[in-house]
Amino acid sequence: MAFAEPLAVAIHAAHEAGDLQGKRVFISGVGPIGCLIVSAVKTLGAAEVACADISARALSGPADGR
Repeated sequence: MAFAEPLAVAIHAAHEAGDLQGKRVFISGVGPIGCLIVSAVKTLGAAEVACADISARALSGPADGR
């Protein structure tokens, strides 16, 4: 249950972006919610997802496809 609200935020953000099928998506900040957004946009059909963060450690998860 701890991830219910962050997951809802991520799904809402992905839906607010509109049709993502085949699109390239940029996510700025890949903390817990950013990582969930990566999963959400991939699930909604984004062809390519690029991420940026000030922390190299934060980027290791999304860059590895986790």
